[in-house]
Amino acid sequence: MKPQLLYRVESCASCGRCAELCPESAIVLKDGIAHTDRSHCTACGVCVASCAGKARSIAGEYLSSAEVYSEIATDRMFYESSGGGATLSGGEVLSQPDFAADILRLCKENGIHTAVETSGYADWSVVRQVVEHADLILYDIKHMDSISHMNGTGVPNDRILFNARAIRRESGKPVTVRIPIIPGFNDDGKNLLATAAFVFNELGADTAVELLPYHRLGEGKKVQLEEAPADFPSETPDDLEMEKARNIFINAGLAAKIGG
Repeated sequence: MKPQLLYRVESCASCGRCAELCPESAIVLKDGIAHTDRSHCTACGVCVASCAGKARSIAGEYLSSAEVYSEIATDRMFYESSGGGATLSGGEVLSQPDFAADILRLCKENGIHTAVETSGYADWSVVRQVVEHADLILYDIKHMDSISHMNGTGVPNDRILFNARAIRRESGKPVTVRIPIIPGFNDDGKNLLATAAFVFNELGADTAVELLPYHRLGEGKKVQLEEAPADFPSETPDDLEMEKARNIFINAGLAAKIGG
């Protein structure tokens, strides 16, 4: 969790100015491409300021909760006219619970509707701290089988499912379940039926479901971070596959839609 340097090679003029000015000598020009040694890069921004082609930029900045709230509040008129509000998304909101909770508290004290989008993977005490000040919880469920969940995400799903139940039972906050439909991982009928049953029986028939087609947009960010492409074979599901998935949840008695 720190600012990172992004590099768009297609915008690079290969002038070498960034390599000359880098205080950490972390940039080397080779074959017309500026390669950055990420182990030495401090994201100081010197190379960004020197890049005439805007090929280099910094993603992320350090802000206080008050500064974030101040930015949110500039759109207050829009929230009031649209019925919307502020959504804390990620990354993962629960990885910075004190920060997130303080932003939500400031919004709530000033009458701004709030939503939190989360994977739910944290101790319940952490989840409770964050959802306490939220009006709506957007909750990811990726797979009902814990072993498959471990294979796909690196962690089991028991904590995630426990927290989903706890949010509904202890906080009473409305929950929208968001399910990324990932072909070859969680799109089989058995898993979707199990997910629908969990939502209906454990979270309630009034729980909205959003089915999100898997996409590969994040791969462009890996390129800009000069990282190797992800070794993941799945592709975006087509409209027919998404409609089949939606029908499983509709037939289970749930309000489900495709997209967020």
